[in-house]
Amino acid sequence: EKWPLYDPSLVEDRLVRIAVQVNGKLRGTLLLAKDTPEEKAVEEARKIEKIRKYLEGKEIKKAVFVPSKIINFVTSQG
Repeated sequence: EKWPLYDPSLVEDRLVRIAVQVNGKLRGTLLLAKDTPEEKAVEEARKIEKIRKYLEGKEIKKAVFVPSKIINFVTSQG
């Protein structure tokens, strides 16, 4: 019987751990599919209880998304 052939798609990770920051400070992590679009990733990050605590009462000026790496919420300080 022959050895199986190498298939790179079988060793590729399908899930990635994304760091979630608020104003540049790490506030949590999120486990998502590797190909998750930005809108869905940001939406999921905002659902995390710990993240909501830091966003409460603040205006989100910008959400920086680096696919498979990081989401950083930039907020007003007030």
